[in-house]
Amino acid sequence: MRKLHYADAEIGAVGTIALAIEYFEVLFVNMIALRWPHRTRFMMWSCLGMCCGSLLLASFATQVPHPILLQSVTFEIGGGGLQEVRKLSEWFSTRRGLAAAIIFGGSGAGGACFPIAVNFLLSNLGFRWTLRIWAGFMLVFGVFALAFTRPRLPVIRPQNSDGPTLWTRLTRQYWGFLKNPLFICMTVTTLIQALAYFPVSLYITVYTASLVLPPLNGSLVLSVFNLSSIIVIVSGAGAALSAYLLWGFAHSLGLILAFVVVFGSLSGGFVSVWPAVSMDIAGSEQSVFLNVYGLLTMTKGVAAVIGPLIAAALYHPEEVTVRNTYSGYGFKDVTLFVGSMMVATAAGGVAAQWAKRVV
Repeated sequence: MRKLHYADAEIGAVGTIALAIEYFEVLFVNMIALRWPHRTRFMMWSCLGMCCGSLLLASFATQVPHPILLQSVTFEIGGGGLQEVRKLSEWFSTRRGLAAAIIFGGSGAGGACFPIAVNFLLSNLGFRWTLRIWAGFMLVFGVFALAFTRPRLPVIRPQNSDGPTLWTRLTRQYWGFLKNPLFICMTVTTLIQALAYFPVSLYITVYTASLVLPPLNGSLVLSVFNLSSIIVIVSGAGAALSAYLLWGFAHSLGLILAFVVVFGSLSGGFVSVWPAVSMDIAGSEQSVFLNVYGLLTMTKGVAAVIGPLIAAALYHPEEVTVRNTYSGYGFKDVTLFVGSMMVATAAGGVAAQWAKRVV
C-alpha cells in the first residue's frame, strides 16, 4: 500500500517540478525580452510551437521517461517562454493588480474544466489521442491569443547587436531592492503561502481516492479546487484591493485584522498582488519591476518542489483506512502543516504592512 500511494505522489510531483521550471524561467525570459525586444514575438510563437509539439511527440512515446521529459521539461520550458510579463507593465499602471487578477484567473478557468475533460478523453480515447487533442486545442487558442498580444510601445531594435551579454546586463542592473524590507517580507510570505498551496493541489485526488470514490469524483474535486482558485483569483481584484486599501489604510488594529482575514481567505489569488507590490518596490523603473516579479515567481517555484516533498514526508499511507474525528486517512499531519502555513501567511501580511511603512 505504501509503495502504491507514494507512486501516486511521485507521479503528481512530476507536475509540480514541471511547474517549478516554468516559474524559474520568468526572470530569464524577462531579461531576454529586454535584451532583444524585437525578438519577443518570435520567442512567444516558438514557445507555443514547443508546447504543442512536445504534447504531440509525447503521444507517440513508447517508454515512460519520454512523456515525462516531453510533458514536464520541454512543455514547461515552452510555457515559461509564453509569460512575457513586460507587456503587462506596458499596458497597465495603476490597475496592474486588477489586470493580473483577470489574467491569472484564466489559469483557474482552465483548471476547472481541464481535469474533467481529460478524464473523459482518457476514459474514451486513451492517453495518446488525449495528448493529440490537447495539443490541437492549445494550438488553436494559442494562435488566437498571440495574434492579439501586441506591445503598447514601439519596439526598438538594438543598434548594436554585439552589445552586453545577458550576464553583463544581469550584473549591471540595480539589485539594491534585495535589501528592501517589503521585498523580503513578500518573498518569505510567498514561499510560505506556496508551501501550503502545492501540497493541496498534489494530494487532493489522493485524499479523494482514500474515500473509495470513483476516479471521476477525484477529477471533479480537483476541478472544484481549481475553480475555487479562479473565484479567488478573479476576486484577486479583491486580494489586491484588500492589500492596497485595507492594508494601505490600516491605521488601527481592527483594519489590520480585517486585512489578515480577507487576504488569508483570498490566498488563492495571492499572485495577483505581485505586480502591484513589484511596482511599489521598483517605482517607475521597468527593469527593476521585472526583476522583482521574476524573483517572486522563482520563490514560488522553489516552494513547488519543497512543498510536495514535505507533504510526502508527513503523509502516512499505512493509515489510509483510518478515519479519525479530525482529519484521517493518513492526512492529519499534512492538514496541520497546510493550516499552519496559511496562518504564517497571514502573519506575513501584517509584517509586509509594517515593512511598507518603513519603506
